[in-house]
Amino acid sequence: MLKYLKYCLLLICLQSCIDEVPIIQKSESPKSLVIHSFINPDSFVGATVSEVSEITNPYNWINNANLTILSKAKGLFSFGNFGNGKYQLNQNFLPNDSLKFQITHSLLNDIIPIKIPSRIHIKRLDTFTTLISNVGKTKAYRIYFKDSAYNTNCYRIYGIRHFKKYTIDAVLGKVDSFLYEDKLPIGGTEVCFLRNSYNNYTTKEILFNDEIINGTESRLVFYETLPRVKSKSIVLYQIDIYLENIDINIFNYLNSRNAHIWQQNSITQLPTSVIGNISNGFGVVGGYTNDVIRIKLKN
Repeated sequence: MLKYLKYCLLLICLQSCIDEVPIIQKSESPKSLVIHSFINPDSFVGATVSEVSEITNPYNWINNANLTILSKAKGLFSFGNFGNGKYQLNQNFLPNDSLKFQITHSLLNDIIPIKIPSRIHIKRLDTFTTLISNVGKTKAYRIYFKDSAYNTNCYRIYGIRHFKKYTIDAVLGKVDSFLYEDKLPIGGTEVCFLRNSYNNYTTKEILFNDEIINGTESRLVFYETLPRVKSKSIVLYQIDIYLENIDINIFNYLNSRNAHIWQQNSITQLPTSVIGNISNGFGVVGGYTNDVIRIKLKN
């Protein structure tokens, strides 16, 4: 008993000698800006600007930046600010136009050169049913388009499916419906798809370049990675297939972003850094052209 009391007394003395060290929480976020602007000839130019913040903190939108675009063909234009970090320029630019995007702010001053890609056009799209290993019977798409031999191009293909969700009553009757849309899970076995290893990290889009198809009329095949399942509560009524000609900056950004998102869910891999083209900042500014074909489905 006496031995037990000695140990208790020693423990109390040791605890009294321990000083608590206060934990100083330091922010690891760099003081810089995040900028995104995707420039398409068919629409006015938009941009978003925010300050880098912790992942658990809300967005810190920046509304006092000065954004301009200098076009080799049209001249100099300034963006207007519409709050919540949103900027807009009521001007569009032509395919193959050379631009200089400039941002001026106390945290960042940068000029980003941009070359809008050439116009892309889908000549035809065929659909057919096929068998894919690990998928089964599914829909495939054969897309025809013309590649420009003059430029080095990068491409993105993705599909948007539109469907109705019905509320079913006790006697299996349709009571009400709601419209939804999401990205179609797709895959491909063409060489230009397989050479881009980043395609392993996403099923929502396929990215590739024109190293094989440069200057020829191109025919590419891709397929849905999920089998079509008939359902009374969900009815698929339209699929939109998009083909985009994107500049190298957007191509690198989307590639690394897809890998980063996928690797964040893995306990064995360190997420890839997202590649941008903002010096001393984050995000991407680039140009793209696109075309779309809509497939109406009969149910």
